[in-house]
Amino acid sequence: MKKVLFSLLPLCLLATACRNVDCCLRSATLSGTESRILQNQFIRAEIVPAATGGIVGLTYLPLQKEILPPFQYMVEKIDLIPDRTVIKGGGSRILLWGEKNLSSQEMSIRAEKATADCCSVELFNPYYQSSNLSLQKKVSLNKNRAALQIDLEAQNKTSRPITVTLWDNMIAQLQNDSMDTILMPARGKTTKIGKRGVQFLPEDGIFNDNDDVFDKVIFIAPARNWIARKNPKSSLIFAIRGDFTDLSPEGFFYTWKKQSGSPLHTMELIFNPYVLEAQKNKCYRLEYLFFQGLPSLDEICGDIGIYAEFQKKQVLFLFNSVDFVPEKNLQVRLRNTENQEFYLGEKQLRALSPTKVQKLLFTLPPLPPGTYQLQGCFEQNESFELLKTLTIEPGSPTNASH
Repeated sequence: MKKVLFSLLPLCLLATACRNVDCCLRSATLSGTESRILQNQFIRAEIVPAATGGIVGLTYLPLQKEILPPFQYMVEKIDLIPDRTVIKGGGSRILLWGEKNLSSQEMSIRAEKATADCCSVELFNPYYQSSNLSLQKKVSLNKNRAALQIDLEAQNKTSRPITVTLWDNMIAQLQNDSMDTILMPARGKTTKIGKRGVQFLPEDGIFNDNDDVFDKVIFIAPARNWIARKNPKSSLIFAIRGDFTDLSPEGFFYTWKKQSGSPLHTMELIFNPYVLEAQKNKCYRLEYLFFQGLPSLDEICGDIGIYAEFQKKQVLFLFNSVDFVPEKNLQVRLRNTENQEFYLGEKQLRALSPTKVQKLLFTLPPLPPGTYQLQGCFEQNESFELLKTLTIEPGSPTNASH
């Protein structure tokens, strides 16, 4: 038996000229197979059509941080039988939940676009994962955004209905020497999603799946439309966001750990099972978002990542954005379990950019004992409500614990 292992060094064939602040698209080879590289000033993403159009490279350029493990493409040449392609796991692939999936299936390149403001690659396979489903996948990068967009269109090519459950299988790592914590906004008081048992929580909240969680596999009922990862050794938060209507009521989040201390810790998003009628299609959208400088992530509102910390008499907010956002006014209030609202005030949030963090402090008024939820509203009716709660104990009207 003979094995051919291709070099991991990419040979870049420049397809379009670009400046540092512009988008650009170029052809390359990675580990001996064709690839495409999309890049702007914040993100470099590499796609391999032969690996089911997988995103196998993802670098946050301001910190020169690659968050995906090295890609490897190998052809095993065995005497008297056809060659076998072997692709090492890692990166992001769109799979079909509950089905046997292929790691090496060619997606043809249907279209490519490269302008200063946007670059994209459109891929297609008529029998995706050897099923009766055709899949079109468009990966886009816009100028000035620390975000990669993935648009999917699934079509039933048969004469009968089929049930489709798309699955974003992401293997990433912010650090290669320790385990990332996976942040999953979770719906409480739930034990089952469809036929799938999920982690029970007494109330809605963000479940932190880290090295201290004994279970190797975790299933979570989503309370929000995003899943994220953090690491105390990294200043990055990496998040995946979908459409909540595609996640509720029977979609879920899923994580898998290799072993204690290992950096191999997946973050996976499984959409609702969807009955696709004959010759009909269904569209999905995913975004891969980078937030720099936040210690954790409590919510995403539009392009803005939000972290909030309850202090003794104040609420500290930290904000970062995946795009350049102009000044906004922020109004903040607390709401208790009896739906009473307590206004904390309005302040101006300075212009945001992907590499800067902005801070705002709001003073807590005297509050009766109880549990409170933090709500905010920006201009243009952009609102949010944090899953994190504030508890006021009897006798300590401004002594917050959470």
